[in-house]
Amino acid sequence: MNRDSVVEAIGTILREEMNHPHLDRFGPEARLNEDLYLDSVQLLQVMLALEMNLALPIPEEAISRQDVSTVADLAALLVADGQHEPAAAPEGEDYDLHTIGADADRGLRRTDQGLRRGSLLLGGEGQGEGRAFSGESTPLTPTLSPWEREPGAAPATPCNAVCELGRGEGESVHGEMPYDLKIHCFVSCLCDGLKTRGIDHRPFYFLIWDAEFAITDGSRLAYHSDAMDHESFRYWFERLYGVPLHAWYDHSRSKDENVATLLECLERRGPEECIMVMLDMFHLPERENKFNQNPFPHYLMVELSEDPVVWQVRDPDFRWEGLIERDKLLNAIRQPSVAGGYQFDPSLARPPADADLAAFFEACFRPDANPLIDAARAIVSAHAEGRGGLRLADLGDALRELPVITIRKWAYEHGFAFFWRALGWPDAEFQRVCDEVEVLVNGLTALHYAVLKLARTEDSAQVAPVLAKLDALDAVEFSLKRQLGDAYAAWREARPGLATPRRERRIA
Repeated sequence: MNRDSVVEAIGTILREEMNHPHLDRFGPEARLNEDLYLDSVQLLQVMLALEMNLALPIPEEAISRQDVSTVADLAALLVADGQHEPAAAPEGEDYDLHTIGADADRGLRRTDQGLRRGSLLLGGEGQGEGRAFSGESTPLTPTLSPWEREPGAAPATPCNAVCELGRGEGESVHGEMPYDLKIHCFVSCLCDGLKTRGIDHRPFYFLIWDAEFAITDGSRLAYHSDAMDHESFRYWFERLYGVPLHAWYDHSRSKDENVATLLECLERRGPEECIMVMLDMFHLPERENKFNQNPFPHYLMVELSEDPVVWQVRDPDFRWEGLIERDKLLNAIRQPSVAGGYQFDPSLARPPADADLAAFFEACFRPDANPLIDAARAIVSAHAEGRGGLRLADLGDALRELPVITIRKWAYEHGFAFFWRALGWPDAEFQRVCDEVEVLVNGLTALHYAVLKLARTEDSAQVAPVLAKLDALDAVEFSLKRQLGDAYAAWREARPGLATPRRERRIA
């Protein structure tokens, strides 16, 4: 099978099997994200259909490729006829990979900053039009890397399309580290003001690698649920950085009453104050998110503009800033799928004390458990055993949000970077550890493909291999945690004046 026949097969799968509605631009050069509106899960489904329908072998490394933008790129990845090479960046243009936060899919945007590491299918789509914080916000292709450059940072040097570990050549963990992770919308909003004030925000990511998620009715994994209140985020942000985080949203009041409170907050907003609100991004088509996530709860920041009919929106997690009509924003805020909002003044921020950092790490760190892998294992087992009428055929839907939570594992890199820099440990060892983080993330992506295949075939003989993949990933993550625990112990020992903190309540 050659490239052209694979392109034709992709079109047939999208049209006849997936009933995909955005095919008016389909062709070899159609871009997977911005032309065809395909998210990461759908791309996995296309690959799986090619494997099952055409007996086309899908190598595991194909799932982790980051240089795929168009239909032709995808076809070339799956055949060895040498007819096509993945599209190269136009001369003079670099690319920045951006992964999902809100813990939803992210996308690839053209910027002036350089290409960040990442694999094809960990996250999905892009931003929308408007003024981005570091370059023009132009969504391109689904990606997985969460690395971002800070505004004004020097461009990284491209190295065969991907810069090692998200850094330009010659950069190390002990350099300026102007890049950042975008993997959790709530945290991105809080940390935005810290970074602009030169305060190290990386320790706050201790909260993220095992951040809360839910298992809902029907043994379904969910990155968000109504039971989540972000109280631990609020408490630790105040304790670490000295910035009060006030919840203006009152869950005991009606939507209209909370909207009235929001309007009052906006009218009284101080010059440095930030107003966060949770809204359903699915109801903001102006952002051209190209998500298939419905609902899509997401935190961003709003303020009034000179024109009363439009509001200024700042979305640190997607690196997007622009104007959106007031009424459309309020409609997204009023959706029953979302409820939440905070206000804070980042100008009050100060660097955290060592004692508070130690207490924070110990409250977050779970060396004896990997909650995401444990949950995935439980969900696979429940479907395999048919508990409560569950079927293997339902497993794909049950774990559909796995990629959204998987990207949180990149937060380990911020944790390691904080301790490595404080201890002056060798950069080569940091790079090796980051490779292990990438193994974990890409392994979870490959697991998701295996889960989709199991659901499609309903072949019970494939349950054991899927569980074996989970066991292997468990070992990888436990290894990372052991190394991170050792780094924390060394950091603590290097601070002889640091008193033994009382044991904080572990963050669930």
